[in-house]
Amino acid sequence: MQIATRRPAIEALATLLQAACRPATLDDGTARRLAELGREHRIHAGSTLFEHATRANSLWLVNQGCVTVGRHEEAGRPWRATRTVHGGDWLDAASAWLELPAAERAVAETDSVLVEFPLVHVEGLCSAHPPLSRALLALLAKRVLQLTESTYGLLSKDVLARCAGWLLDTARVTGDGATVMLAQRKRSIASQLGATPETFSRTLRQLREMGAIDVEGYRIRVRDGAALRRLAGGGPASSAAATAAA
Repeated sequence: MQIATRRPAIEALATLLQAACRPATLDDGTARRLAELGREHRIHAGSTLFEHATRANSLWLVNQGCVTVGRHEEAGRPWRATRTVHGGDWLDAASAWLELPAAERAVAETDSVLVEFPLVHVEGLCSAHPPLSRALLALLAKRVLQLTESTYGLLSKDVLARCAGWLLDTARVTGDGATVMLAQRKRSIASQLGATPETFSRTLRQLREMGAIDVEGYRIRVRDGAALRRLAGGGPASSAAATAAA
């Protein structure tokens, strides 16, 4: 795959890093030094950023766009998507620390901009700036909690509850309320929810008939966030969207 690589805009990237490292606080100076280590990659929709089992040497942040990660469970079976990462979120902040191959394959759903931070340079910066080490540790702890919640959801919740939770977690709050833009294929989303594309479509239709959402093409607007939260079983990750649409 051909990737266009260039230096990112440092100030803008530093601001993005501070937001991406929350709830930890990254001071301006440390954020800027980390931003200076970044290498920007622009990739087209459908392109693979890295493959499962390839050596991981860097931390990756999605600057713009939408990237899905997953893997082939068995030879000859369809690729299974496990999660989608949007602009402002970390794509992989873990694999390189273990000096192991990447756990999953990463594929751009849309034209995307990603920033790579070579681990060898990040380690040096962590030694000089302990707050960065704490921020990165908090990121890993946050990811563990997300994986625990996701596993629990797949084991104990039905498709309706999982879909409601996904909508609330994915929704972005804007002046028009809480909305979800379907920037990826329904098959990919359904895979993450442990459902078939047909079941996912039926579930969206059911939520629309309940008055919880509106669907207009690739745009889903949350009409009743409180109802979605009740269906999803509550949880802190749902509160922002639920409050915006209540």
